[in-house]
Amino acid sequence: MKKILVIDAGLKPGWTKKTADSIIEMLQESGVAECDRIVLRNEQISPCKGCALCLDRGENMCKYCDDSANQVLEKMLWADGIVTVTPNYSLQVPAILKNLYDRLAYVFHRPRLFGKVSIAIVVQGVYGGKKIVKYIDELMDFWGCRTIKGAVVTGSLYPTGTIPENIANKNRATISSAASRLITAVQNYKEKQPTFFRLAIFRMTRTSMKYSDEVLPADKEYYSNKGWFETQYYTDARLGPIRLMFGTLIDNMIRNMIRKANKKN
Repeated sequence: MKKILVIDAGLKPGWTKKTADSIIEMLQESGVAECDRIVLRNEQISPCKGCALCLDRGENMCKYCDDSANQVLEKMLWADGIVTVTPNYSLQVPAILKNLYDRLAYVFHRPRLFGKVSIAIVVQGVYGGKKIVKYIDELMDFWGCRTIKGAVVTGSLYPTGTIPENIANKNRATISSAASRLITAVQNYKEKQPTFFRLAIFRMTRTSMKYSDEVLPADKEYYSNKGWFETQYYTDARLGPIRLMFGTLIDNMIRNMIRKANKKN
């Protein structure tokens, strides 16, 4: 049984909740998914203060480390698949979801959602949902997830409004397709070769930490504990010869840059 976490980022129990309800129902009907839901409006997640203690000294140094933010992350770690269902507010995610992302900013530095699949579903009245899907995909990719094609569905412009039956039917078909894509992705998950961009990010980051003292202590400790100073990539994904050469090139370039900078100092 695959474990799926659905994150409801609506500020009220409206169209976003209905969409979350629908995808949970469809996932459970598949018979292969165990679903859990987090309703962000019911969680106590204090506003990020931008102090950067989580980045510099570790997430446990945040003055709010005992609120719900890290608990949401624990649920993400539990899951095989993560569904983010969010409304479109002013062409972006609502404040409660953006605040969660800000509170978990240390995961950009210390990624940990490898082996998981992420899909974003945006509920909107008019326009802009595709860009929001792209934003969530990019964020979850940095955190380690494999992202799959998301979806945009239509809700009423107003909380108490209705939508025509043909739009409702289209929404159901869109959500059903999204649920099917997710189930297929989590059931058939296999590590793939990273893109050159993701490989470059890893090699630049870890080689900088390895040869420079000007790094964040929490990051260096995390990489050391993960054994990433000795690996080719975050995961055991098999790298082809071209990527192996590319990674070595990045390592050498960063190491030489640091050595030259140290000599000047």
